Amino acid sequence: MAEHSKDTVDVELRQGGMLEFQRTGKYPEYLIVKSKKWGRRWKKDISGDQKGGVLHVKRKPMYTYRITDGEVSIFDMDGNAVEIDTYSIMMVD
Repeated sequence: MAEHSKDTVDVELRQGGMLEFQRTGKYPEYLIVKSKKWGRRWKKDISGDQKGGVLHVKRKPMYTYRITDGEVSIFDMDGNAVEIDTYSIMMVD
């Protein structure tokens, strides 16, 4: 019988970046999601009002994400919560 690996992701909120701030005039903020299951890393700009979206693999939606009050939630396409293995916040300058 085949084992099913549990679908987990690593999440990082990255805030800051003086070079980008100087270049664009906005304080950058990114959501970075890494999935071992899909061998993928997504980097989404969440600096504006966009606090949710879809993560794709080869143009096929795999996950949705939502950020509410600084908390990140990741869901599979069936609406089930995906376990966040590691969660970190990084401030860069």
